[in-house]
Amino acid sequence: MNLSQAATAAFVIGLFQVASAQDDLIQSIQRLGAMHKTDATFEPAEYMSASGQALRDWSAASQEDRTRFSSKMFLVHFRRAEILASSGDFEAAAEELKAEALLQSDFGGRLEYATKRSDTFFERLIQLQAQLTAETGSDPLAGRVGYSFEKDGEGFTAARLELGDDIAGITVPEIGADETLVLVHRLNRQGGRFVATPSRWLVVPKGRLPDVLKQATREVAFDSSGKMMVHRLQAQGESSPKANPPAANNTQAPSFVQPPAPKKALEAKPATPSEEPTSSTPWSVVAVLIVTATGLLWLVLKKRK
Repeated sequence: MNLSQAATAAFVIGLFQVASAQDDLIQSIQRLGAMHKTDATFEPAEYMSASGQALRDWSAASQEDRTRFSSKMFLVHFRRAEILASSGDFEAAAEELKAEALLQSDFGGRLEYATKRSDTFFERLIQLQAQLTAETGSDPLAGRVGYSFEKDGEGFTAARLELGDDIAGITVPEIGADETLVLVHRLNRQGGRFVATPSRWLVVPKGRLPDVLKQATREVAFDSSGKMMVHRLQAQGESSPKANPPAANNTQAPSFVQPPAPKKALEAKPATPSEEPTSSTPWSVVAVLIVTATGLLWLVLKKRK
């Protein structure tokens, strides 16, 4: 075999290996996709095996194929981290979570917006992050994500700036050009794991987290029928103010500004000089009596003369 034939053979073998690596990656991705779509909960061991093979195929793939299929690999590390944490292997889970953040950073993803149901995913993400931080003593995502995650007493507070002015497709009214929405969760330890409180949506001035949380002006909530309520917070500078409960027939909850005090019962007006005296005998009757008495006295005196 001459040099030309050897080069041709090497080229053909290279193409075959590339095609084979691509096929392996596609098959691994399809296998994981089928597991994600099934209604039944997949077995952790089965997922760890299938995802491990997918990650090996990913490592063997070309840069072009990695770029092409990167979005299909998002959350593989995250799901592995959840499984490892549930089994108590917190160090390995932390490494998987770091790998997820790195993968998305390298291929244009945003970890906190990895799924269409971003709010549900964000809650799962910060619960796992709190658990790993508490168990390992360090935050595995410190400096790797765009949201705020801080130790807060015995728990944590996580806050994420929103990308628009709507919540679940419902536009929040009267968001100014210098304001933005932020999603806030408080995480507390319950039964050995961290659980996020129901989400709070705050309207804050544009700026960096967590600083602007203390300047929240309004809170957005939804009633039992799904109607949006906007509560005005009591005062700026409070990180967790409480809003008045919304009235049943109002589209906006009352603000904390106290309503004017109810008017007092009308009091009797004092008499003025222009008003008649309160005496039961009018002055005109008195005057008539005086004139009459004077006349009678004059007639008596005249008859005596």
